[in-house]
Amino acid sequence: MKLDEEKEIIYSMMREIISERRELSKQYYDLKAKLDEITENKQEEETNDCLAGRIKHDVKERPTAFLKKRQHYPFERIAGYVVEILKESDNPQSNKEIFDKLVSEYGITILYSNFSNNILPRIQDSSQFSIVKVGRGYWQYKPKGK
Repeated sequence: MKLDEEKEIIYSMMREIISERRELSKQYYDLKAKLDEITENKQEEETNDCLAGRIKHDVKERPTAFLKKRQHYPFERIAGYVVEILKESDNPQSNKEIFDKLVSEYGITILYSNFSNNILPRIQDSSQFSIVKVGRGYWQYKPKGK
């Protein structure tokens, strides 16, 4: 009985570490996005200063145009999140369930069609990540060596 209790404590600690790692990753990529935004804004300001005499620039339109811009996420980052989601799940997850968790828990904004038709198959084909397709539109984590 003592081994089962110790096992549960270890599993609990591992879940806490995963949760902390997820939060740290999210904070890291949020800060990186902010840094990229600042860098981009500075470059735009320099460009606008150069063009100020020739072209009128409406500053009020810029923020909404900036928000519509799609963000680029590294494949490895999304794949890591997908593996985390599948590791935490006892049952196979559908494309939609995984996608919804990426959006809600990790703040990833990508198109669903790109995710299900491109990203998930690439993760499966990659030797770095251990996920397998267990049915039409369902995925599961497969520990290495099994």
